[in-house]
Amino acid sequence: MNPSALLCVLLIATVLDVASMRTAKKQPQNLSRGWGDDVLWVQTYEEALSKARKSQKPLMVIHHLEECPHSQALKKIFAADSAVQKMAQEDFIMLNLMV
Repeated sequence: MNPSALLCVLLIATVLDVASMRTAKKQPQNLSRGWGDDVLWVQTYEEALSKARKSQKPLMVIHHLEECPHSQALKKIFAADSAVQKMAQEDFIMLNLMV
C-alpha cells in the first residue's frame, strides 16, 4: 500500500472515531456516590440553597471522604435503611460533597 493511501485510510478512521465519540450518549453523573440512588441529589451548594428556600425543606449535606472508614460505614447504613432513604427523599434537599 502506498503512503498516501495509508494516510487516507488513517485519516478516515480518525474522523469516524471522533464522530462516534461526539454522538455517543454520556451517562448521567451519579450524584449519590453510593448513598442512595433513589434519592434526588442536587449538584451544587447554590442549587441546594435555592431548592431548600423554595420548598421550605431543610438542607442535608453529606460531607465525606471516599477513603474514610467511618464515612464508608455510615454510607453503608444510610443506603441500606429504607426509612432513612424515604426520609432523605421526602423531607430534605440532599447534597453530597466528597472531599
